[in-house]
Amino acid sequence: VFGICIDSHLDALHFVRHHTLNYLSLCCFAEGILFVYVAFYFPAVLCLTLAAFFLGVCLRVVRNVIAEAMRYKEENDLTV
Repeated sequence: VFGICIDSHLDALHFVRHHTLNYLSLCCFAEGILFVYVAFYFPAVLCLTLAAFFLGVCLRVVRNVIAEAMRYKEENDLTV
């Protein structure tokens, strides 16, 4: 995530990393779903389940913030 903020001036990397965050958040949600099934047998895994879902939501928020920042940057590039 920090590499995305540092290299934010390259448009090609925006596209790749924007979709990378989308992929990572979906992986976190899939992992959370798997942990739900494991939590039936091992109740201590419930903490990992909540952490996976929370991380997935955080990655979605960061992805949306970066997408909005890219949109604002493109809009500001067109103004004089």
